[in-house]
This record gives sequence, structure tokens and C-alpha cells, in this order.
Amino acid sequence: MLLGTGDLGRPVFLNPSSPPNTHGIIVDTTESGKSTLTRHLILEARDLGVSSWVIDPHGERSYARLYSRVLLLGADRINVLDTPGWKSSEFSSELARYIERVYGISGARFVLREILLKCLNRGSLSPLENLSEVPEVKRIYDDLAQIHEDSAPSVEELAASSICFTFPQMSSREFRSLAALLLLMLLQGYRRTLGESHR
Repeated sequence: MLLGTGDLGRPVFLNPSSPPNTHGIIVDTTESGKSTLTRHLILEARDLGVSSWVIDPHGERSYARLYSRVLLLGADRINVLDTPGWKSSEFSSELARYIERVYGISGARFVLREILLKCLNRGSLSPLENLSEVPEVKRIYDDLAQIHEDSAPSVEELAASSICFTFPQMSSREFRSLAALLLLMLLQGYRRTLGESHR
């Protein structure tokens, strides 16, 4: 698929059947054609039999119409404690770093890392729930509990399908950021198990 012309005047192509990385982000100014390009990439991937995910924090119906499977995170859940391709310590450390940034909790990364590591090792959010009398921890626990369920599909199950992930209209910025980051982390780890490396 021709994307356009590069800085050196050469044509730039993308082959959706062998993407260059585990995930991508399309950034440009308003009304520049990002959504149109994304829809074309989705349709091209579908024609090639390649599954795709769209994480749509704004609920654009144009994406949802392209997918037979749409998950409304907060109502639909995923298993975020099944983390193939990650060491538990690595996953908990990365997630703690993101949570500290997303929720604006300075200096909590190392404590969060240990709590999240306990959650991963036990396969349960209960270590986080036990500390939910602390307001900052309660927000994190409440948001994770809206995303996670032990019996929900794992990333391996989800990766086999083309899915549009979207969010409830009244969900917080923190919830949407946490859910999107978790999905990307889980997908990155899963893709590692297939031999892909993150660049």
C-alpha cells in the first residue's frame, strides 16, 4: 500500500501482512486524513487475512463499523494478569511506571511495583484491593477492576481476532490511558512470544 512520499522524494509503502513493529501510532494535525488512512490500513489488512486492533479512546463509530467484534472496556473485560512474553517483575515495573505517570502519583513507583508483582504472582487483584482504603490506590484498583477479570479472554485469544476497543462515554482520562497502555503492553509481550522484538 502506498502511503505517500518520504523526505527524500521516494515513495513510502506499507505491507500490512508484515508490519514493521508490534504497534503503531498515526499522528498529524486535525483533518489531515489520519482516520481515513487508518481505515484503509484496516481494510487492507483484512483483505490479506491479517488481524488488527484499534484502540479508540474517543468512540469514533467509523472504526467500530469496520469490526465484527467491538469491546467496550469497562463493560467487557480482559485478563490483564496473564502476561505472556513478560517476566512478572518486568511487567509490574513497566506498569508501575505508567500508573505513576498517568495518575500523577509521584514517588510511588517502587511500592506500586511490589503490589503489582504480588497481583501477578497470585493471579488476583486482591493485594491491590487490600490497600484500597488509600484514595490513590482505590482509584487504581477501581480502574483495573473495570478492565480485568480472571475468566475474561487472554491476549492470546484476543490477538487472533480483529477487534475495536472502545470506552464508555463518561470514563476518565486515567481509565482510558491505563486500559490503552495495558492493551499495548499485553500485545507487545504476546508478539515477543512469536519472535518479534520491540524497536
